[in-house]
Amino acid sequence: MERLSEILFGLIMVLTFTCSFSVIRAGHEEVREMLIGALGCNLAWGIIDAVFYLMSRLSEQGQGLVALRALRATNDPAEAHQIIGSALPPLLASVLPQTEYQNIK
Repeated sequence: MERLSEILFGLIMVLTFTCSFSVIRAGHEEVREMLIGALGCNLAWGIIDAVFYLMSRLSEQGQGLVALRALRATNDPAEAHQIIGSALPPLLASVLPQTEYQNIK
């Protein structure tokens, strides 16, 4: 869904350029400039989107490493269960029985 929305936003950006430009009254040079502007806008947005994607992936991996280090550092089973539960997706953590936490660690 996220990738689909990014494609849709790119299309909206291009349509913003093209709809505000009258192709009938424009010459060859104006059409060329408009297309270069639209492509440049999409390229810039693609680079920004890639940077945000990489930042979110690195953040997710960092959170996993922090949870793993905390899990290795504790000897208390209750604290270990809490760390595991906070690292799991909320829906999975809500349906996972407490007895299964022993198998995870």
